[in-house]
Amino acid sequence: MPAVEIFDITLLTLQVSVSATLISLVLGLPLGTYLALGTFPARSFLVGLINTGMALPPVVVGLFVAVNLWRSGPLGSLNLIYTPTAMVIAQVVIALPVVAGLTVAALQSLDPRLRLQVYGLGASRMQMVITLWREARLPLLAALMAGFGSVVSEVGASMMVGGNIKDQTRVLTTAIVLETSRGCPGRVAAGFDFCNQLGADPPAAEKRAPVNPFITIQSLVLSREKHTILTIESYAIQRGEVLAVVGPNGAGKTTLLMALARLLKPAAGEILFNGASIWDISATEYRRRIALVMQDPLLFDRSVYDNVAMGLRFRGVPTSQIKPKVDHWLEKLGIAHYARRNALKISGGESQRVSLARSLVLEPDLLLLDEPFAALDPPTRLSLLNELRVILDAGKITTVFITHNLGEAKVLADRMMLIHDGRILQSGDFDEVWQNPRNQAVINFLYRL
Repeated sequence: MPAVEIFDITLLTLQVSVSATLISLVLGLPLGTYLALGTFPARSFLVGLINTGMALPPVVVGLFVAVNLWRSGPLGSLNLIYTPTAMVIAQVVIALPVVAGLTVAALQSLDPRLRLQVYGLGASRMQMVITLWREARLPLLAALMAGFGSVVSEVGASMMVGGNIKDQTRVLTTAIVLETSRGCPGRVAAGFDFCNQLGADPPAAEKRAPVNPFITIQSLVLSREKHTILTIESYAIQRGEVLAVVGPNGAGKTTLLMALARLLKPAAGEILFNGASIWDISATEYRRRIALVMQDPLLFDRSVYDNVAMGLRFRGVPTSQIKPKVDHWLEKLGIAHYARRNALKISGGESQRVSLARSLVLEPDLLLLDEPFAALDPPTRLSLLNELRVILDAGKITTVFITHNLGEAKVLADRMMLIHDGRILQSGDFDEVWQNPRNQAVINFLYRL
């Protein structure tokens, strides 16, 4: 086979397979993302359909496409049969399930709380998706490579819809089949033996007086899977106040925090943010006025600096303004020397400082903390609690702090809310609750903690 012909065949092979792979990527990446992150009745059926498509033999795909493109078929008037376009269509049908299916697997392999953390930093839905794509970039690259590999090596579909016509639809795989069927006579050309190649083997802080209600909760009922988790008849959080929500595991603390972050819709009732229902504000606008710190730092695979800057970038803050803000909080929390280090390669205590800096740099109207010190050793926990207390006092940041540790509540909070068995037992400042428990249930609750 002449070298020029081999070159032309190779070029056509790349044109067809790369085109099919790119089309599959454009269609399969959003489809896989929707199936991985979405919740709707037909989801399981569609995932099953995608998985079935990944196992389809190329000959079956070729037959299906050929039947539709033959002149007697429903798309025969397009005259696409035995053209490179027909081959691209067949290869898209082969690669699309591969790309979509592996995209689903890649995104589902991420910690599901990353999605909540990204929303908690004020990301729009598109920014959330792009961030998850970046975190799953290596598995997604593998999905792209698998899609390309599935089409560049297939024979059956290309043969059936392309016809293996010389100088028109002959690609490497169909040319190999043709030459091996001939026994490859006269196969050496320009130093290239086609067939032989084939056969090769803080300190105490002054308490702040409440000024005015900032968050108002009215007749709130929070449920999961139709089971009521927490009921709050009425409650107000003052502007600039640090409120500790204290309770045992399963009491509904995190559920309340997710509702305040607008990541969980109440079964009933209302949450007012500065006098307006949080559901009357767009989700992105509301989340960009708050900041969420979860129990695990949930840092992203990039530098400490980039992690702290992420929420500002979501908000479109100019780069010239981002650097001084980020540098300030890195210095404030004692992690400036880690700025260029990968955030996944620092200790647990330093990781939590990065997580706090990532939220505080946003200057939020409302800071939500979900047991951020639970996994830290006692000296690190106390040091960070004292530092955070000073920061919150200085910034007058309205904060809701979830904990099951009374010591943390005493150090950090102006007021605490005790919840148990889905209801509020008592609320007040630490000394008031500790010295004047409302009833025996509160006494039992405090001593269990």
